[in-house]
Amino acid sequence: MADGEGKTMNLLIDELDRIQWGKLRSQLGNAINVPLYFPRMIFAISETQGLEAYWQLDNYVVVQSQLFEAAEYLVPFLLSGLVIGTPFGKHMCLDLIAEIAGGFPDTTEINSGNAAIEFRCGDEIRKGLPLFYSFLESEDFRIRECAITILAWVERDKQRLNWYFQKLLQLGLRDIAREFVEKKLLKPNDT
Repeated sequence: MADGEGKTMNLLIDELDRIQWGKLRSQLGNAINVPLYFPRMIFAISETQGLEAYWQLDNYVVVQSQLFEAAEYLVPFLLSGLVIGTPFGKHMCLDLIAEIAGGFPDTTEINSGNAAIEFRCGDEIRKGLPLFYSFLESEDFRIRECAITILAWVERDKQRLNWYFQKLLQLGLRDIAREFVEKKLLKPNDT
């Protein structure tokens, strides 16, 4: 690991340590192990290593599209992972952001008065809109399709989204992505 990478990891760990993960609700009770798995995921040197950490984090923050309190606190770190992570880590961050973007509050969150978690997660995810739009031009179809999904969930400017989706259709997409984009396009009377 280069000196700069070590400093980046140390800063990231310091930031993770500022959050009281043990007090945050998760599917597993609390989210105490998030700081353990997150660096493993974003700095993964193989897909296998990244997936192992991804599934651990997934079990804390979003399970079967059900959001838990820890998700809201993890999103800013996932956005940073899109910038500083390894290629494998970036994929995992995008996948997890997409899951959170399409999530809804678990009943434990609703019962705890946290029914608006999906909106706060969306607000946090929207802080990464410039990144997600830039990913629409990625040569990697997985990155591009994750960005499409995230934008479809969180972008409030539907005219902007429609413009980009029209552009994507002109450039060509895999069938599954093309069908999704066509379904999400605004109709003239929706504007």
